Amino acid sequence: PSPGVKADLIGAGAEDAAVRLALAETSLIQDTKAWFRAHSLNPSALDALDAARASGAPIPRSKTVILVKNLPPRPSEAALHGLFGKHGTISRLLLPPSRTLAVVEFAAVPEARRAFLSCAYKKLGEGSPPLY
Repeated sequence: PSPGVKADLIGAGAEDAAVRLALAETSLIQDTKAWFRAHSLNPSALDALDAARASGAPIPRSKTVILVKNLPPRPSEAALHGLFGKHGTISRLLLPPSRTLAVVEFAAVPEARRAFLSCAYKKLGEGSPPLY
């Protein structure tokens, strides 16, 4: 199977659909974390965010990086660049092969703030879900 493609990981021969889905999601998460590591992003920072959120501890946040979630199926890097790029200079845009989330880094804090406020809950395209 192709790495990171959920449909390829869920085989029809397994008996329990829930187990197959859990295994596929775990594989997808591991592939995405490995891809981020290969592109100089520390995925353990995302785990730290989840832990801090669960404990109620303050969450340290970058003022220039936006984590984009709830992407539509098969989002393009060009579409993300078009949506976020009109708010400032994008230093880095990371969209892993799983295309489940993206990281957009801006050159300046005001640009990132403007993009966050403008793009939160916007749709990337017709019929797509709102971005978080």
